[in-house]
Amino acid sequence: MRALTGPLLQTCCAPKRYTAGHWSLTRPGVFYIGREDGYVDIWDLLEKTHEPAQSQNICITMITYIKPWTFSSFPSCSQTLGAPKLPCCLDSAAAISGLLVSSVNYYFEREVKHLDYVQQRKLIREEEKREIALELAKKKAVSEISGRRAVFCSSQWERVAGLIPLSPVRSALGSLLCLRR
Repeated sequence: MRALTGPLLQTCCAPKRYTAGHWSLTRPGVFYIGREDGYVDIWDLLEKTHEPAQSQNICITMITYIKPWTFSSFPSCSQTLGAPKLPCCLDSAAAISGLLVSSVNYYFEREVKHLDYVQQRKLIREEEKREIALELAKKKAVSEISGRRAVFCSSQWERVAGLIPLSPVRSALGSLLCLRR
């Protein structure tokens, strides 16, 4: 298994802080997240990936622990006072089918590929930024050199103009001399 460079699942800021979590034992792609306001968010990756599929109020205090029962499809939740709570029906007792398992596996494979793609794009973008910075540095160096050349040519022209009377032929000759150097 290769090392991941970032999170596979990521959500925007939740209305309340997440305090506990556990994967469902009966359905692949389903997990429970406890919040500090006493709610349990049920995420089903095959149904919705951007928000919880269901949210249920368990108690008025913070959920500190979630543990699915091994003999039932219901998870048990614990609050800050330590009293266990059993939610009404958080998980449908559906049998695990091969299609569900393969769908969840495909989802995670797709997310890993997306994560790899994002990492590659970051590297390519950094290389592009370096190339752009190098081009700008080259252009700046050329403009500084041409600026010095123009200053040198104008001062040289002033010296030439002071010694030689201006004529169209001699001014053109002076311009050519400036460009050569």
